[in-house]
Amino acid sequence: MKNIKSKFKALLDCLGKVRFLTMYYWILAITILLFVGSLSVTNAIAKKGVKREYQEYNESLFKQAQAEMERSIQELIQIAYNIMSDREVNAYLNTKSLSERSRLLEEVIRPEFSSIQAIKSSIETISLYDGDGKLVANMGTFYKDMIPETTEDAITFSSLIQIGTKRYFGISIPLYNINKTQIKGRCGECFILINMLYLDEMLEGRLPTSDSSFVLKGGDNQVMVQRGLVADTSINGSGENEEFDRGWSIYKGGIKKTSWDLILSVPNHTLYQNLNYMQRINGITYVIIGLLLLLFFVVIYVSILRPIREQTLFMNYYAKNRKSRMEVKSHNEMGILAENLNAMLDDIDMLTEENLKSKEQVLEANYQKKQSELLAYRNQINPHFMHNTFECIRGMALLYEVPDIAEISEALSRFFSYNVRGKGYATIREIADHIHDYASIIGYRFMNKYTISIEIEEDVMEQCMQK
Repeated sequence: MKNIKSKFKALLDCLGKVRFLTMYYWILAITILLFVGSLSVTNAIAKKGVKREYQEYNESLFKQAQAEMERSIQELIQIAYNIMSDREVNAYLNTKSLSERSRLLEEVIRPEFSSIQAIKSSIETISLYDGDGKLVANMGTFYKDMIPETTEDAITFSSLIQIGTKRYFGISIPLYNINKTQIKGRCGECFILINMLYLDEMLEGRLPTSDSSFVLKGGDNQVMVQRGLVADTSINGSGENEEFDRGWSIYKGGIKKTSWDLILSVPNHTLYQNLNYMQRINGITYVIIGLLLLLFFVVIYVSILRPIREQTLFMNYYAKNRKSRMEVKSHNEMGILAENLNAMLDDIDMLTEENLKSKEQVLEANYQKKQSELLAYRNQINPHFMHNTFECIRGMALLYEVPDIAEISEALSRFFSYNVRGKGYATIREIADHIHDYASIIGYRFMNKYTISIEIEEDVMEQCMQK
């Protein structure tokens, strides 16, 4: 866990060293790549999904039509079973009496066949043949030699029967001798002729598109029913959509209890129409999203990156021109930042000026101090010079034995020493001595015309006071 955290931190540190504008361009490029890639992927997924739904929808329509046709065929088979199990029909075929046959024909056969035709209006003819193949009863229009020969012992459905301009298909029903519960040898055959409209109506309204087709083919590969426009390639389809890449989707299946095949042919351009519609919607959606993303990146660049770049350039220029200020172009966060930057620079300039003034004042104060010190040193030099000079005069006066000059020089020396002392106060004894020296100097000047007498109690002689 610590290793992962350290790697993650190292990654963040590495990203932190990348320039923001460079990172922006990388993010923009990656976003464009992801955008184009997702558009391609979604188009592929949409194409696959539309194709699957297209095929499932067509297959559902095909199975519905197939189930409807098988249900109708089952109804016809049920009618055939009813005829096969009808004892009156069996008795009619086996009786040798003409009167009995006539009675059964009028009382049983014709009414029963009429009721069957009433139930199924598309039944054109119901014919009965005896064991020798001779027509013994007919209900409806009779067409000579229209009955295909068959030796099947099961109910069979014929292919197309073309009679003039009319199209039919037939049901051959073998009839057997029924003796109570036993079935013995074959005694005849029933043939039902049905108008092909019966099958054609089942396919009505089941075409998925106007240019698709339903085809019902008989066992001899002859077209029995056709709905819609049929392409040659679609008729030979295998039922496994092997024609899809050639422009057609083919669905093929047999009809139970018959030798017929039902084929649904659907042109794929309808799929591509739907797909193009979906792709247009998808494309419009992505264009809108792309424009919004582009607007977002433009806003990011205009609102953030460009002001940051301008601020960077400004700081480089500011190093050369301290009086320059950044131009405020907006009142958003970056504008506020520029205003604060200008205010900060104003404060810095003001503080710099104040700092310079403070330094000037400090330098001026130091200068005045140095001047005062220099003056003080100069003031100190002059009294010392005078003191030394007076001492020199006193020494020379003693050397040449001039006591008056020595005495006045000594008095002047003490007088100057008293004045140049740093203290502003002195003892009363010192003040009295200072006055005595001053009186001595004045006495020599005025030829001792004045006499100064000082009377001070001894107890206060060591007290201090101002000079």
